[in-house]
Amino acid sequence: MHMIRKLSTIGCITLMLAACSPADREEEPVPQQVRPQAPQRPGDVSGTQVGTVGGKQITGAETGQEIPARNALGVMIDEFGVPHHKVFYFDYDQASIHQEDLDTVASHGQYIASSPSARVRLEGHTDERGTREYNVALGENRAKAVQRILQLQGVRPDQVSVLSYGEEQPVEYGHEADSWALNRRVEIIYESR
Repeated sequence: MHMIRKLSTIGCITLMLAACSPADREEEPVPQQVRPQAPQRPGDVSGTQVGTVGGKQITGAETGQEIPARNALGVMIDEFGVPHHKVFYFDYDQASIHQEDLDTVASHGQYIASSPSARVRLEGHTDERGTREYNVALGENRAKAVQRILQLQGVRPDQVSVLSYGEEQPVEYGHEADSWALNRRVEIIYESR
C-alpha cells in the first residue's frame, strides 16, 4: 500500500511538471522600452490611434476615426501642413536626436523653410539631475541639435530662436526614471505661421 501511494504521488508530480513544460506554456511578453508621449497641451492634436485587435493592425478608418493627412515623409500634419509632433525626447545626458525623430524634425524644417512668415522657438529642457548651469547648457545643446536639422532643410536663422530652461519647467514632478524621461525634451513652439 505504501508503495502504491509513492507511485501515485510520483505520477501526479510527473503530470504536473508535464503540464507546466515550457513548450506548452505561453511566454510572458518581454516589456519593450516605450518612449514617452508628449503631454497634451491646449490645441495639441494627438492624431489617430492605431492598434492591434486579434493580432491584426487596425487604422483610424477601421475604428471610425478620421485619418490624418500626411506629408511626403509620412509625418502627420494639420490643416496648415505643420507636423503634429512638436516634442522630442532625449536620452540621459545626451543632446542627440533619436533616429526615429529625424523625419519629423525635417518635416518641421521643410514647413518653416517654405513659409517665410513662420517663426519658431526651440525650448530645451532637462531632468532635475545635474547642476543648474550644466542643465541650462545641456538644454541649449538639445535645442541647437534640433535647430541644425531645421537649418539643413533651408530654415533661415531669423526664423528660429533657442531658449533653454534646463530643469526649471518640468512636465512631471516625480523623482524617478519615468518622470525624468518626460522632462528631457525639446519643444517646438510656433510663434507665427
